Amino acid sequence: MIPLRQFRAQHNLPETFSVEFFEPKDYTGLADIRHAAPQLNQLRQMVLNVCPKSLTLETINQLAQTFRAALEKYNPSIGLKPVEIDYAVAGFSDVLQAFLYACLRANAEKMPPPAFDTVYQTWLNDSQRVAAREFPYNDWIVQIIHNAYGRVGLLVRFPDGRSIAVADNTLACPAERFTFHLLQEIVEQLTE
Repeated sequence: MIPLRQFRAQHNLPETFSVEFFEPKDYTGLADIRHAAPQLNQLRQMVLNVCPKSLTLETINQLAQTFRAALEKYNPSIGLKPVEIDYAVAGFSDVLQAFLYACLRANAEKMPPPAFDTVYQTWLNDSQRVAAREFPYNDWIVQIIHNAYGRVGLLVRFPDGRSIAVADNTLACPAERFTFHLLQEIVEQLTE
């Protein structure tokens, strides 16, 4: 994906050209982590305190249960709906499972363990989808690109058949960086 700013400059587009222009976000009833830094830090510590010595499907399930318990404990400060907690826990578990399987493959091939960043980015890329809805803009067709954390960009199709993916994660879930760093810390503890 190319940065939104760069795409706007290349095509002389207004600042309003963005994901939000095509699909405005309704913030009514959404969770908010902006004022929950102390609770997020406690959640992080709660999960890291039970970090096992090795990564297995059983320990992934234990970590996921602890992550769920921590989310539920600190959720009054965040405001997630039950389905959003389920989704967060499923993603947390999926990433750890992806890392476990990547390690098993590397071990079978007598290779060093994979870099967590690479496994995470592959998982995130695999979650990417282009929405079916099409928006006409000038003589282009624009579609919204989603990943596990929400709307993250635009796919712009030109009349000549070319397509460009444009990054715009301003409406994506703000907890993505927190979750990435927590998972990264877990993996670092496990690989020590």
